[in-house]
Amino acid sequence: MALQMLPSHDNRPQNASAALHRLFRCVLRRKATLFALLATAAAAIGLDIYMPILIERCIDAIAGKGFFSVRMQSFYPAFIRLCVVIAASALFGWLHGFLSSRLNQSVAADFRAALFRKVIRAPLSVSEQYASGDLMSRILNDSALAASAFSDVLLSLFSDGLVIVGCAVVMFVRSAALAGITVGASFASLVLTALVSRVLFPAFFAQQTALGVFNAHAEESMRAFRACMLFGRRYENMRLFSLHSRSLYDKSVRAAKLEGIMEPLMMLLGNVNFLLIIVFGAKRVLSGAVTLGMLQAFILYSRQFMEPVMEFGGCFSKVQSSLAAAERIFALLDAPEETDVPALPSAQMQTAEDGYIRFDRVRFAYRKSHTVLHDVSLQIAKGDRLAVVGVTGAGKTTLVSLLMRLYDEYTGDIFLDGTNIRSIPLHTLRERITIIPQEPQIITGTILENLRYGAPDAPREQVERASQAVGLDAIVQALPLGYETMLRSDAPFLSQGQLQLICLARALLRDADVLILDESTSSVDAAMESALAEGMRAVTEGKTCIIIAHRLSSILDAAHICVVRDGGVVQCISNDRRQLRQDGFYRELLANRFVDRRCIM
Repeated sequence: MALQMLPSHDNRPQNASAALHRLFRCVLRRKATLFALLATAAAAIGLDIYMPILIERCIDAIAGKGFFSVRMQSFYPAFIRLCVVIAASALFGWLHGFLSSRLNQSVAADFRAALFRKVIRAPLSVSEQYASGDLMSRILNDSALAASAFSDVLLSLFSDGLVIVGCAVVMFVRSAALAGITVGASFASLVLTALVSRVLFPAFFAQQTALGVFNAHAEESMRAFRACMLFGRRYENMRLFSLHSRSLYDKSVRAAKLEGIMEPLMMLLGNVNFLLIIVFGAKRVLSGAVTLGMLQAFILYSRQFMEPVMEFGGCFSKVQSSLAAAERIFALLDAPEETDVPALPSAQMQTAEDGYIRFDRVRFAYRKSHTVLHDVSLQIAKGDRLAVVGVTGAGKTTLVSLLMRLYDEYTGDIFLDGTNIRSIPLHTLRERITIIPQEPQIITGTILENLRYGAPDAPREQVERASQAVGLDAIVQALPLGYETMLRSDAPFLSQGQLQLICLARALLRDADVLILDESTSSVDAAMESALAEGMRAVTEGKTCIIIAHRLSSILDAAHICVVRDGGVVQCISNDRRQLRQDGFYRELLANRFVDRRCIM
């Protein structure tokens, strides 16, 4: 199965504080929502802190020190004010929840958009380091989890901090002795939270990593389901699925187990605090040091004070998992993008000094330890048809990948119309070159939408002419819906050869200056290939063609043949019988790989 980039072996993030800082910067892009959220949180907290004071006044209006005496003139104003405060607190609480959810979804949407842009803009060398399932996990799961780190967790910590400070000030002003009991219990809670949190972060990071591996395997298994059936890999895939699923289960259970320790510990300390407040407070009420209303207010304040401390453990564990997800996001966002340059003046693009396409001592390696191309020098004249042949792995496809700037990590120079391709904007460069890969590339949509993929504004008549040129029109017209027939990228009902015809027609419709055929007729039968060749001769007239071929029939129309071996050009010959009779690696290649050798006799 495909592999993906994994974190370090101990599953620990490299720099959690840097991830947290970057999260803050991302959230600050939504300043209006953030400030409104902070204002509603402060208002709701202020009302909640004021509420026990009103409750104290209501109780003291009914119960005096050691005896009951009803003072309705004091009770009604406090009671009415209490009702107003409760209603206002509920309103601000609703606004706080709404704005928090809005901020959460906005930040998650920003992450998803940024990650998708990164995947689209990243060089092929970067995207190949990740399995597609792992990329999907980062875009969907990690984005939501990282966004919740601020809107659901860090803002809760901010609100909890205000509650703790506000309640502490009021309690110490009213009774330092009772306040000391609550603060002592809270300090014990913080110590326990710090101890448990030391193992929480690695556990959640390991859980997110296991989720990425699981998603990558599941996505790849679904995508390659046909190959799984044909090669008898069902049971092996089920075994791997069970293995990854069990790994995810074990890591999730371990993270949940550690997270589950926090809440019972906080509840225990909260109940101990409550009992101590009741015992010592009751004694002070009996001694007349405090009123019954003040004791009730202290009970409410102690609960308000302890509740955020108890939740702190849960919030802290959520921060751990969110920061683990955020670091996975930022690791992908920090990957390099394709380097581009400003548009060049048209005059600069027409200096065809050294031929249409020229490779000058190009050297390239996918990995530093394995060089694929060794000092390749090659020239292709304008309008020429060059066939590039060689054994599998010789570097044929790599040549055209470099020409399209799918990889930029090479030494040497590549020129198009005398201009170094590194000086040509990517959009301009790729507009002038069309490549037809060996595997058909189909999108989910109608046949017409697939044909217009490279030329969205092409008229219907032009689309049909391109289809006729490659022998596709008759196939499409035989379908009930014709060009409006829907295709699915994951399960197209057309054959591989018919799908390749769509790709060929799409390339012809784009009408680029350079046409690259990467064994594009390998899925077409002999009869269809013959008909296709006739259409290709007319459509590609005057264009520069690079034909990567394994079959002799694919290169019969090529004017020149370039033989690639072990990453270097070992032979360039004209496609005529006298040249083909010469000794060399091409003749050896024909003897070993091509079927119809009579063409060279």
